[in-house]
Order: sequence, then structure tokens, then C-alpha cells
Amino acid sequence: MGIPQLDTMLNGGLPKGHSVLVLGPSGTGKTILGTTYLAEGARRGGKGVMAFFDQGNSRSRNAELAKLAESNSVSIVESRSFDLSIEEILDDLVHEITRTGATRVVIDALSELALYLAPEFAQDFRGSVFKILATLARLSVSVVLTIGQEDSFANQHFGRADTAFLADAIIALRYVEMEGCMTKVMSVVKVRGSNHSSDLHQYAITDAGINIDERPMKYEGLLSGHPSPITPHL
Repeated sequence: MGIPQLDTMLNGGLPKGHSVLVLGPSGTGKTILGTTYLAEGARRGGKGVMAFFDQGNSRSRNAELAKLAESNSVSIVESRSFDLSIEEILDDLVHEITRTGATRVVIDALSELALYLAPEFAQDFRGSVFKILATLARLSVSVVLTIGQEDSFANQHFGRADTAFLADAIIALRYVEMEGCMTKVMSVVKVRGSNHSSDLHQYAITDAGINIDERPMKYEGLLSGHPSPITPHL
């Protein structure tokens, strides 16, 4: 994944051909994680594709992604057209994957994609996501999908319209309040066929990217919003 501690949490990284859903509220580093994944593929000599669905210019401020695009290590697919069909989206993705020989794809983000789909595809959003993943699986590419969500301490819904079960793995990013500060926490929710870590790890976004603390957090009640240090059993 390009982040050593995350590879450890995933029990070796994302298996080839798998899909991982990265979910979390705004500012938790979803796009940075996806970009880091593509950069690691480029470092290993591979090609990648990044698909964007937004009206903003956030990608233009992503220096790492710009560098990858300039070196032709990553191809950018983006659309700002409304009433898109799944076929139109897949045509663009498959074209770039085939043209470049890409083995890694990042779709950023499913939450924005839903806004651009034609009504008949948006209404069956789960079916639309399934079609995308099934098509990419046939091409043997590994896929990172990001999705935004509200950060509610008691809310453990991992995705929109029951799409979470479609992915092979889930990485959850969230905020917790620790000693009066907003702290970012990462966990691996699932990886099909893998004995992944279930620990919660604190992480930070730095100029060098995402830095995950190797030590699991020694608190309980983090997800309920009432953290307290774990008391060792005597």
C-alpha cells in the first residue's frame, strides 16, 4: 500500500485483484492514501489509473499525483458531466487500463460518483458499484475506492446503500477526541481470506504522507466517544 504499518495491519498488503473500500469523514486522508497506493505501484514499475468525480480542483493541489501524472505513471480519468451511465464510466476506465497496462486503480470517490449518475443508475447504486468492481476484477486490477461519511461515534455503518459488502477489504478512518485534541484513528475492518489486524492505530498526515503509529492504541471506548486507558489485568 506504500505505508509499511498499513501493510502490516492488512497482513501483507492488499492481495492482487482485490478491492478495498477506504471510508472516513472529510480530512482523514482518503485521497492521500489512494495516491500513496498508486505511488508505490509506480515505484515498483507499474502503472495506475486515478478516477475523479467532483466539481472542485482538489486534485490540482495534489503535488504527488501531479508528479505521477507528468511521469505517465498514473493516468487520470475524470468527468464533470451529469446523468452518466455506468457504461460510460467503465468505457473510460477500461480504455485507460488497457492502454497503459495499469494494475492499480483508485476511484475517488463513490460519494461523488453517486451525484453524477443518471437517475436509473443512482437508484440502484449498489448494482452500479457491483458492475464496476466485477468489470475491474475481470481485468485482474487491484482497486481502492474511497467514500466519505459522517463521523458519528455510535454509527458503525461502513458504506452507502449496503455497498461495503461488495469490497474485499475495508479500511476505516475516523476522528476521536483524545485529551482535548482531535486525533485520527485507523482500523482494518475486514480483508477476505486474511487474518488481518483488529487493532486501532493512531496516525497523522504529514508532509511525507500518512504516518501510522506502530503501537496499537491502549484505550478502550474510543468508538463510543468515551475513551479511557486500558487497565492491565493483575
